[in-house]
Amino acid sequence: MVGSSTPKIVAAPAATPPSKPGRVTVHLLLPGTTFVSDGSPVHASVVIDNKTGRSLVIKNFKCTVDGELRVGFSNTQVPFAPAFTDERCLRQASLKNGISQFDVNVDTSYQSCIERPAGDQAPHAVICPPSGGTPALPAGAYKTTIIWVGAPAGTVFPRPSAIVLRPPVSR
Repeated sequence: MVGSSTPKIVAAPAATPPSKPGRVTVHLLLPGTTFVSDGSPVHASVVIDNKTGRSLVIKNFKCTVDGELRVGFSNTQVPFAPAFTDERCLRQASLKNGISQFDVNVDTSYQSCIERPAGDQAPHAVICPPSGGTPALPAGAYKTTIIWVGAPAGTVFPRPSAIVLRPPVSR
């Protein structure tokens, strides 16, 4: 919401209807529909079509290292729920009238993991590998999800796109 002191989190899973005059529409461009689940990110682009007839000031846009516009893969066993900082961000961006494109990385690994479960306190927790980092997502069917903190009111998000993560090829 432009001008709001508390950013609105708008989540939408990615085939958008054509943009209409007077609105902001988000499109997700992926390089395919099948990717290897090896923990490497998928390089994609988010296209924002601003047809309001004017530039929009977007507060909190790309404020953190990862930005306030996030794209992820999810399914019934693996949710996409990125953490956002709760700090006030003084940065803002001007979203020009017309088309703007932003490169994003979509992770094929879990967002977090724990080193050791504490008894039965975390029976479904993802355990970090001994080598560090977060484990790759399991192979399977997923959908895309876009979350944009501070999206203008009325922003149109794409419907979910189905993707498949396949296991890496053993050598």
